[in-house]
Amino acid sequence: MDGVVGGKEEVSAYRSPARVLADWFRKSRDNWKQKYMDLQAELKRFKVRAYDLEKSREHWKEQAAAHQQQIAALQAQVEQLQAQVSEVKADSGVKKGALATAARAR
Repeated sequence: MDGVVGGKEEVSAYRSPARVLADWFRKSRDNWKQKYMDLQAELKRFKVRAYDLEKSREHWKEQAAAHQQQIAALQAQVEQLQAQVSEVKADSGVKKGALATAARAR
């Protein structure tokens, strides 16, 4: 790649013939282009995966919130039923006590 620039001879830093250098530069360019395309494809895969994970996380959060509401409703129902059971036990305990004292009185 010897050439004349502005009347002065320019000496190339390369010792190899131009045809060899052209092949090497082409291969080098093709390699970095392929590397760039591979990185772009990997980036796209990561973005899609992040989007999928975000959607999945939102789905599970919604499902967990619905289950929490269901649990709260069921716990309230359990407390209400336990209160009814204790009322019935209290009423039947009074009746049993009244019957037992009446039986003893005879």
